[in-house]
Amino acid sequence: MVLRALVASQKGRTILIAGAILITGLGVTFAVRTLSERMLAADMQRRFGADAADITTAVGERLRTHAEVLVSMQGLYASIGRVDRAQFRRYIDVLDLARRYPGFQALQALRHVTPENLDAFVAEVRGDTSVDAGGQPEFTVRPPGRRATYNIVEFVEPMRGNDEALGFDAGANLVQLDSLRRAAETGRIVATPPVKLVQDTSGGLGFILRAPIYRAGEPAQTTSQRVAALRGFVASVYRMNDLMRGVLDPRTLQQMQVQIIDRGYAKPTSDGVMSGEPEDPSAVGTLMYNSLEANLSLVAQIAEPAGI
Repeated sequence: MVLRALVASQKGRTILIAGAILITGLGVTFAVRTLSERMLAADMQRRFGADAADITTAVGERLRTHAEVLVSMQGLYASIGRVDRAQFRRYIDVLDLARRYPGFQALQALRHVTPENLDAFVAEVRGDTSVDAGGQPEFTVRPPGRRATYNIVEFVEPMRGNDEALGFDAGANLVQLDSLRRAAETGRIVATPPVKLVQDTSGGLGFILRAPIYRAGEPAQTTSQRVAALRGFVASVYRMNDLMRGVLDPRTLQQMQVQIIDRGYAKPTSDGVMSGEPEDPSAVGTLMYNSLEANLSLVAQIAEPAGI
């Protein structure tokens, strides 16, 4: 009996020890798994943050580079004043946009015209024989109708695929008119709200960067002086899908979904510097790009015709 009790006691201790080891092992395994999951989540979060920052930087750098093109175009008008169609085309050809500045849909020059000067402007454009000896006899201002002022696309390059924009009055749409006003009054490059480009039938959204040009020799230090001296605008046009295709690498698109949402104009600080906050926090954002969609169709908030 004593031997049996001893054996039973030893078996019980063995079972208890084995159970304790099992429970301890399970606890250690759970702790290690939890720690591993937390480390993996932290690493994924770190990589996501780094990739998101890289994308933001890449888009910003691309647009800053393109803004320099607009500044150089401002210099062209400031140096020689009147520019004809051939001069504009040669200037854009020298820039070699496709190789040096990928992502552009087109570059444009817009003329600011008052109603009393509209007929003279149309006649001038039609009579420009610098590229074609026959001029541009079919040039017309679109959409038709009398307006307080006109901001008309006078030149566009490359012409192929963008000819529908020629003669378009960007200020015919109130959303675009507000964008033009902001650029004219501040002298700064201003990005438009999301637009449907008249030369784009894909259904996707785009946007336009515009920089004002003022008549050479006239003062442009104050808001009123800038408005009085306004000659027009130079602009770079973008299809959002094309711009992002040149910024995002395939590895990033395989690992994460990228969305870009427009939240309106940036709020200026007391020093006049644009902040990262929207001017109107209550405004509804507009989805401009989604890497999972082959083509964007979210255009309900955009008035038509909204873009050029």
